[in-house]
Amino acid sequence: MNKRENPRLYFLKLQDDFFKSADMKRLRKVAGGATYTVIYLKMLVESLPYDGKLYFEGFDSTFEEQIALMIDENVDDIKMTLAYLERIGAIQYGNSNTVLNFTNIPEMTYQISESTIRSRKSRAKKRAEALEASKKGTLEEKCTNEVCCNATQVQHENSEMCCDATQMQQECSIDNRYIDNRYLDNKDIKSDEPTLSLQETEPEDPEEPKKKQRAPFQKPTVEEIESYIREKGYPVDAQEFFNYYEDNEWHCGKIPMKNWKNAVYAWNKNQKRWSDEKAQKAAAKTSFQQNEYDFEALEKELRAN
Repeated sequence: MNKRENPRLYFLKLQDDFFKSADMKRLRKVAGGATYTVIYLKMLVESLPYDGKLYFEGFDSTFEEQIALMIDENVDDIKMTLAYLERIGAIQYGNSNTVLNFTNIPEMTYQISESTIRSRKSRAKKRAEALEASKKGTLEEKCTNEVCCNATQVQHENSEMCCDATQMQQECSIDNRYIDNRYLDNKDIKSDEPTLSLQETEPEDPEEPKKKQRAPFQKPTVEEIESYIREKGYPVDAQEFFNYYEDNEWHCGKIPMKNWKNAVYAWNKNQKRWSDEKAQKAAAKTSFQQNEYDFEALEKELRAN
């Protein structure tokens, strides 16, 4: 057979009315017509690479036997199909019946070259890659948006936590102000004398308007201190309070006093603790004095060891 030199792909095109034509309807109505129709289509497909021709190569006894072996069909069915196609003019024999030519094959053939196939495959591959990249980009953008949303939410939560912490700090500010500065390094204050913490201040009246600039400190009189103590109901000795801070030049530790009323509040708050500490020290001193020790026996014991 004279097969075409250039490798190509061949397609068999059937018209819309192929099976509706009178010739095909008659063929299908006879006994075994469906088989004959399939045989016709198979022979058309086999003839596509040879310009619509089939060639008898002489390896079999007859042309019909060769076609039957080629398309894997019964020889008698091949003979019936060829006889019908020859009668309607769909095939013609040539060159002493060694060539079978299908007359309507040019209208039913569609072919493309290998270069066209490669171009189509390349374009299809690029389209697939572009689609995949587009999907990947969309997914990455979605993930980025989700990350940004999560970051915004975390930032919002952190802001709420900061607000809560600020509120807690404000609520605890009054307690944090009352810090005991009893043991500040002040040479003018004796160890047994009570000291007043600057931070232990009486809460200010929230309804009192805040002053932009603090007024200079005015030393109170004993009468003013007594009046304030009676007003607040503090069990504080006004004269003792006055004498203590007068001796210290109205300083709390090393820091000048700014508000003597806050100092009275702190004095009242701490004086019970100071009384308890003095009582404990006095009890310990008395206990030590009441104990009788045999110092000679203790000295002998220490030397023996």
